[in-house]
Amino acid sequence: MERKLVYNAIRTPDGTLLESLNRHDYRTHLDKNGETYVNDGGNEYIRRSLNKIEAEDLSVYTDSPHEQIRKVLRRNGTTLLKDISDEWLDNIIIYEEDLRPNNPFLPIYRAEKEFRKMNDISNKTDDND
Repeated sequence: MERKLVYNAIRTPDGTLLESLNRHDYRTHLDKNGETYVNDGGNEYIRRSLNKIEAEDLSVYTDSPHEQIRKVLRRNGTTLLKDISDEWLDNIIIYEEDLRPNNPFLPIYRAEKEFRKMNDISNKTDDND
């Protein structure tokens, strides 16, 4: 399977995190060094500024270690994979298998289920949600 972007982010020299969470999520920051830093594209593409002092690339891809992916991949742009309840994860897998079996993130959802099993992690549904 083709390598796909999972997380699009940079850290500027002054420590500011610029995350682009969806296709047209254009982020800018005027750094303490006087340079403007740009990050855009979400998981679809990377568009960044060229700066004299480079930002740290924090990008994560589908072939990155799962432990890294689960901390940055968001479902619906909000909830991190590591925080999704077990029930929600099961439903995501069923939905993707039935309606979108070629979704490049489906293997990641399956890997999360296995990761939780191997590491005795359980995220129960919160009745207060």
